[in-house]
Amino acid sequence: MTTMSLLFQFVQRVFVMFMPAKYQPDYMFLRNVPMRHVHLFTLIQLVCLIVLCVIKEMGSISIIFPVMVSNIHAITGSLDLAV
Repeated sequence: MTTMSLLFQFVQRVFVMFMPAKYQPDYMFLRNVPMRHVHLFTLIQLVCLIVLCVIKEMGSISIIFPVMVSNIHAITGSLDLAV
């Protein structure tokens, strides 16, 4: 259930990236954080997701998939501290 909630929030943040500020909905996660930080965090998560998919599909380097998952956890954790 938590995973679906996080996935839904990620999809909402991706859609908000392409909306003009005038039409952006009043989501709770957009109230306290500057929009620039939300977009940066979403973009970094999107890039990490793409890298994970590429690593998973390439047979020769797919052995480093668990290492990349732990690195993504560290990257997003450090972004939370930086804001």
